[in-house]
Amino acid sequence: KMIPACWQDENLFALEVRGDSMVDAGIHNGDYVIIRPAQTAQDGDMCVVWINEREPTLKYFYREKTCIRLEAANAEIAPRYIGPPNTVRIEGIVVLVVRL
Repeated sequence: KMIPACWQDENLFALEVRGDSMVDAGIHNGDYVIIRPAQTAQDGDMCVVWINEREPTLKYFYREKTCIRLEAANAEIAPRYIGPPNTVRIEGIVVLVVRL
């Protein structure tokens, strides 16, 4: 669920979080994350990424030699390895979390 937004003269958008994969980062089901659109990310950035253009997810992003590692902030969820890297498209980087 996307909500157009604008903040500090930047083009941003908001997504409603579904699930508990980022609870250890203080992000809970029903929270909103404010995203700065980006096509690239640094290792450790919290990103919204699309896997195979079908599956959006919010995870920490890491580049490995032959794949992309997506890590949840939930000790009960194992890292996910996606390869080849071109099967992952970065949508943006989290800049703020909002709980209503």
